[in-house]
Amino acid sequence: MAEDVAPRPRGARLASGSMFSLASIVATRAASVVNAIVIIRVLGPNDYGVLSIVTLTMSVMLLVATFQIPAALVKYLSDMPQDRQDEASRLISSGLLLASIATALAMLVIIILAPILAFSVYGDSRLQLLLLVASLSLLLSSISAPLFATFQGFEHIRELGVRTAVSAILSIPSTVVLVVLFGLLGAVIALAVNSCISIAVNVALLRRIWVSHHLRLRFILDRSACGKLLNYSYLAVLSAIVVSVTLWFCNSLLVTSKSFVELGRYSAGYGLAAYLLFISVSIGVPLVPIVSRLHKESPAGMPQFVASTIRVGSLLTLIPTLILAALPEPFLRILYDAPYVAAAPVVRFAAPAMFLASIGALVGYIIAGTGQMRGGLMLNVSWAVTFVGLSLVLVPQSGEVGLAVAVLCAYAVLFVAAMIFAMRSWKVDLAQLSPILLIAFISVPAAMLVSMFSGWGRVALAALLVAAVAYAGLQTMNAREKEVLFQPLRRAASWIHPRQ
Repeated sequence: MAEDVAPRPRGARLASGSMFSLASIVATRAASVVNAIVIIRVLGPNDYGVLSIVTLTMSVMLLVATFQIPAALVKYLSDMPQDRQDEASRLISSGLLLASIATALAMLVIIILAPILAFSVYGDSRLQLLLLVASLSLLLSSISAPLFATFQGFEHIRELGVRTAVSAILSIPSTVVLVVLFGLLGAVIALAVNSCISIAVNVALLRRIWVSHHLRLRFILDRSACGKLLNYSYLAVLSAIVVSVTLWFCNSLLVTSKSFVELGRYSAGYGLAAYLLFISVSIGVPLVPIVSRLHKESPAGMPQFVASTIRVGSLLTLIPTLILAALPEPFLRILYDAPYVAAAPVVRFAAPAMFLASIGALVGYIIAGTGQMRGGLMLNVSWAVTFVGLSLVLVPQSGEVGLAVAVLCAYAVLFVAAMIFAMRSWKVDLAQLSPILLIAFISVPAAMLVSMFSGWGRVALAALLVAAVAYAGLQTMNAREKEVLFQPLRRAASWIHPRQ
């Protein structure tokens, strides 16, 4: 991204890919917001807490089902020259078969665990049926994921973005109808229905990619391809399971210590703050294949590229973080209704946590591109140990707010560990990051302080803070970073007002 190190095409590819990825994620997040508004308002805090447990349980089992094979395929397909179609076919075919075996095992585990979780752990008999219905979504998603990994692996970011956005928009009517008609059960059924919609939308692109790249599906496990995929994926799945199991445990601790009602409020506040991650995700989608090639072909460009990516991503995430931290109550009231305004303290702590998480996520995407999965595992372990330890202390005493504080502290530890990793592994000069990080560490507490005010005075102070931070942040960017930062806006403007 930097002019003196990173070639212009690489920065342009990242900016262009991020733009399409960002557009799709904005559409996806917008659909998620609409769906969440309907679900939360219809279900209420108690049933929304139950739904949170269902989705967290499925997220853990999805990792088992896919075994992170799609992530491994993205890594190796992006490294592979285009003339090696036979090797790509063997890799994808073996990945699909491995994921199918893992999915069968995951489905068996769900069938066994469903009654145990429903009656012995949470004391809510509805969970047995809900978990079994939700497993249909897991089955559909895990089987299709290795095939759809070719979109990112072959850098079809634009097409991926368009289809992701279409899938998200189409999910709205199905979710609304099912939730209004069937309540909590309808929300779980919608997971499977929306998985079917996603598969239907992506089938045409999948067929086109297979034809253009001359790929063939073989129902044979290739020993070399399996070894290559598993060597990457076992560390990736361990790393992801650490995160998912930790979230599941800590949320379950809130239920068993307090109630599903508190979990419902916490999930609403945390989920609202988690929308901030859409920026790091939009950058991360094209970032993995780009970093994979950069690390292999021009490792000397890594330090500056990593520093520039983090600087740009930090500024983009910081602005909405300040808005959310300063004005949590209006967002909660408008989106989720009055009962969820009590989740404002959760948002005040969760929003800064998501800012730190977004920086950690960027480092994580770069780790995925370089294949340093052991380092990613260690980062996630440091986060998990902090989160679990603090939750055991804070949740029984302070409930949902205690869990939010634990989240913030855990992501602060992850952030520090990620910066150390970037410095030692890629020789990133942390002095290049210090200006934007200093701005963040001053402005985020200021936004939390602003949130204590009321009326239009708070809105005015929040606007003033955001303007000041945007101006100061731009001053920390070099010319190339500003060009990459504003390229999506210029391209969008050219679409709206094309030059004659």
